[in-house]
Amino acid sequence: MLLTIIHRLSIIQLFGFGSWSVCYFFFLQRKLFKEVDIVVTRITRVAGIIYTMTFIVWFFEAYFGSDSYTFTIENQMFGSYAFTFWFQFLFLFLVTQILWIKTCRQSRYFRLIIGILLLWILEAERLTVLITSFHRDYMAFDSLSLLYPLILGYFMKLILFLIFNGLFYWILLKIINTGKLNNHNILK
Repeated sequence: MLLTIIHRLSIIQLFGFGSWSVCYFFFLQRKLFKEVDIVVTRITRVAGIIYTMTFIVWFFEAYFGSDSYTFTIENQMFGSYAFTFWFQFLFLFLVTQILWIKTCRQSRYFRLIIGILLLWILEAERLTVLITSFHRDYMAFDSLSLLYPLILGYFMKLILFLIFNGLFYWILLKIINTGKLNNHNILK
């Protein structure tokens, strides 16, 4: 259960970072935005590592667990849609770790592309269900019943992202202002 919570929090951070990167393209010139962006990118790099570690733990638990999970994992990893399985895992890891490179981290256009791709990849399955339900031949239930939870889920993820990163930024400012950190370049 703890692994699921940690994995879900890392996904929320990655989703929030995708939204943040789209905003980064438009609001880069503001000083506060630049300072908060430093904190957000640092947390996102850690979230990428945590996502990768929870993914690996999940893989070993599922693969060496019961036979039904073993079949499912083998089918996902080596089946006809294996590219989607590997692409999501590798993309999320590589995007978060490329943020260690300063030029990539500060490029507005790179961040815009990464932000849009992150939002698309993390929500592709939900969007597929939503689009399929809007298709004219598949109207088994009220299609709008899927839209409201989807929008509410987006807002909840963004609120959690903003609270977590804002709290981390506030704590970092308090530590710097009390003089417990000698390195004042931490927000530069």
